[in-house]
Amino acid sequence: MQAHLPVLALLLVVVQIADGGACIALPQIRADLDRLRCPPEVQRALPWLKFGSGLGLIVGLWVP
Repeated sequence: MQAHLPVLALLLVVVQIADGGACIALPQIRADLDRLRCPPEVQRALPWLKFGSGLGLIVGLWVP
């Protein structure tokens, strides 16, 4: 079975965007980041970084 690269990239985009949304909405993730002593500045930046990486993957599919 051969996987097509664009399909895999789009699946990764979905995962990245869902993960970014989870960083905002799920208190369990915030609790784990607090437990790991992740600074609040980094915690606030994580969703934007994840959304940005998803956007970068989308752009990378059309602009190699």
